[in-house]
Order: sequence, then C-alpha cells, then structure tokens
Amino acid sequence: LGRPLDGEIGMPLPRRELFQFGFSSMAYAGIAMTLYSVDVVLVRHFAGDQQTGLYAAAVQWSEFVWFLPIAIEGVMLQTTARLWSQGQMDEITQLVSRLVRYVALTTAFLLLFVLVFSEQIVTLYFGPEFNGAAVPLQLLVPGAFAFSLARVIRPVIQARGWVMTLLKVVVAATVINIALNVALVPLWGAVGASVATSVSFIGVTIAYVRLLQVEGARAFQGFSGGRFIVLCTATVAVLVPIAWTIRSSLMALVTGGFIALGLYWAGVFWLGLIRVRELEQIVNSLPGPLHRPGIKLMRLFQPMLIRLDAIALG
Repeated sequence: LGRPLDGEIGMPLPRRELFQFGFSSMAYAGIAMTLYSVDVVLVRHFAGDQQTGLYAAAVQWSEFVWFLPIAIEGVMLQTTARLWSQGQMDEITQLVSRLVRYVALTTAFLLLFVLVFSEQIVTLYFGPEFNGAAVPLQLLVPGAFAFSLARVIRPVIQARGWVMTLLKVVVAATVINIALNVALVPLWGAVGASVATSVSFIGVTIAYVRLLQVEGARAFQGFSGGRFIVLCTATVAVLVPIAWTIRSSLMALVTGGFIALGLYWAGVFWLGLIRVRELEQIVNSLPGPLHRPGIKLMRLFQPMLIRLDAIALG
C-alpha cells in the first residue's frame, strides 16, 4: 500500500521530503476535485443538458450531509499527528472510532430521510420538472454515506505520512469513476453517473479503512454494525408509508421529519449506539454560544435518555 515519509510526524522534515509532502498534498487536492466533478462533465458529454441538470440536482442534495465530517476533518490532522509521533495507537483507535461512529449515525439519519423523501425534496426545492432526479439521488446515498466516513479517516492517514498512498488511492478511484461513467452514462444517463460515483466513493472508503488497519488502528472498534442496520431498517420502514400516503410534499417532509427525529435518535440510545455519558461529554465540550442551550436541552431530555440507556445496558 505504500510507506510513510521518513521521519517522525510533527518533527521538521528534510527539504526534499518537505517538498515531496507539499507536492503530493497539492496533487491529491487536484485529483480529488477531479473525482468530485468529472462525472458532471461526462454526463453532459454523453447524455445531454437535461440529464446533467437532473444529476447536478441530485449531487447537490447528496453532498449537503458532509458538513459534519468536513468540520471534523479540519481538526483531525494536527490532533492525530501528535498521537502518531508518540506511538499512541490505542488513543488513535479510540479517537477515530468514536468520531466515525458519531459521523456514521448523524450522516445516516440525514441520508435515510433523503433516501425515503427524495421525490418530495427535489420537487419542492427544484420544481416538478426535476422529478427525474429522485432516483439518481437515491443511488448517490450509499456513496455519500461512505465518503462521509472517508473524510474523517483521510486526515488521520495524512498525519501518519501516507500522502503518496492517499494520492494513489484517489487516482485509482478517479480512473474507476471515469471508466464506469463512460460505460454507464450512455445507457442510463444520470442514473449511471450516480452508480459510478457511489462505487468509486465506497472504494475510497474501503481503501482508507484498510490503510488504518495496516498501522494497527481500527476505525470501527466498538461499533455495532448489526444494531446500526436494525436502526436504519426500522426507520425506513416507518417513513416509507408516510412518503407514499401524504400527497403534499411539504406536509410529507414536515411529518416525516418530526417522526424520523424522534424515532431514530430514541433508537440510537435504546440500542446503545451512543451512551448518555458520551452525550454529556459532547454537550460539556460545546463552545460558549452553544454550551448553555446544549445544557438546557440535555436537562430536558435526560430523564428519557437515561431510561433508554438503562434498557440498552439491560
């Protein structure tokens, strides 16, 4: 898979290796931008402006869920660089696995809502003429979920010094994405582009997880995949009848939103995917303007959350 740059992370690098690190980082950023945008160009070339509009609408709503992993991504590089330099593998595993779990649960909640109410979302936001974007949007959901996890893991790998390997991964993903787009877009238009994008994003995430495993860090330590699947399945099963029976797009979204919010997050604590003590730590660490409202909300829901947590422990 490659090897890290020589020298300890956090220590000054020789000029040649510093240049290599900087060049690799810039090349990675450039290729990553290609990965994010080349599909739109290929859809326009092979399928025309109408399919391009549908696909661009789907992409816009699939990527809005990345706000949390992008925020985490910005602080992970410096934090994990110190841990790598000190050889604290257990601490790296605990940090990464906890953040991956939080991002997975938050992103899944948003994307499940998008998955079920895709038609209502694109109709209300873009207009009835964009109904054809609903299926491409649904097919983008697996890739958007996977890449939200990749965004958390990537800076951890970069902090270890595996910049050239990250570059190789994103180049391979871009090549796969282009090849799949060339094969699928002429046949399926925006749907084919969505399949290509999801496959390439999932491949990137698998590669990143594998890179961490090589170094002994476990991104999913303590994460119950079985309970997570049960939570997602139950949420979808409850929301689908709402999407099918309520004709008004706005009413369906409002009703489904409130039900999803209560059902999903109650399930998170009932299944023990997050403990109350973890939530208390998160609330206590909120910055100034958010700290007081967070404490008030925590006190409001704490009795119910404690009962759910007790069921999970039982």
